[in-house]
Amino acid sequence: MIGVANSVVKCVGAVLRRVMPVGLNPTARFRSRVAAFTLIELLVVISIIVLLIAILLPAIMYGQRQAYVSATTSNMKSISIALDQYHADMHFYPDSGMVAASSAYNGAIPQGAGYEVLAEALLGYLPGGPSGSGDGAGATSAPYTLETTKGFSMYPNPKVYGPYMDIGQSDIYMVPSTSPPQYYFTDSFPPTGGAPLPILYYSATPDPTSNYIFSPTSTASPGGAIFNLADDYYSTTTTGTNGPGSAPATGSTTSATGTTSFYQIIGDTSEDNTIDAGQNILGRNSYLLVSAGPDGIYFTGDDVVVGGP
Repeated sequence: MIGVANSVVKCVGAVLRRVMPVGLNPTARFRSRVAAFTLIELLVVISIIVLLIAILLPAIMYGQRQAYVSATTSNMKSISIALDQYHADMHFYPDSGMVAASSAYNGAIPQGAGYEVLAEALLGYLPGGPSGSGDGAGATSAPYTLETTKGFSMYPNPKVYGPYMDIGQSDIYMVPSTSPPQYYFTDSFPPTGGAPLPILYYSATPDPTSNYIFSPTSTASPGGAIFNLADDYYSTTTTGTNGPGSAPATGSTTSATGTTSFYQIIGDTSEDNTIDAGQNILGRNSYLLVSAGPDGIYFTGDDVVVGGP
């Protein structure tokens, strides 16, 4: 790199000496006219500049990618801390499976939107009051916003729990045209089109009835695996290809940017979606948070994953 930089300096210096006014260029005082730089010299300078751009651009793109990864990881760790605070109060983690078979709170959380259960649990944005329309501790009538419906009032107990996260602590997306508003946490990667992708949330099944890590289909009964895919909202309007709503492909989940698979990230070294002896599966006894990562595809090797204790 130093040699290339020296070459650039020499070439640019040569060009400047040729075009510099005679009074400012002592080497040109003895010339009868200012000599023009040659086409070859110009092409050499342009070629070196192009080469430098080609060398530096991948490093700049990698740095930007890592910045998004770091920001997403930081957000997910904030969510993880909030989940632990929730657990300290409630003695359990939010149940992502509560909407596996149907919607909840009069449709305030649609079927399969396990990641919206996460936002509701930590922010407490559902409407308040004992009417059954929600369990928020704030407003009892529209408009319902994050500012007016904070925390939980566990009716008839007047004590308010939470909120466990502040609005500004993480990237939050409000689903358009929903009342009460539906929110979910997003990663820090720029959307590739449409709505930003959610950070998926899976609460672990304490005693699954099979040795599956993820249920093999999105319609599997809750409790059959550690993590139930039916907890995902698998609409094509909010997700990329390869899930959620479909089981992570075994043995073929490497990312275009590396050779590590999603299963290796969570501790399934055999990459077969089953619990084997000696494996320590991330979030096995608590929860799993999953971001689609830079490629925008869930369950690949560049996913950003955080698990509970």
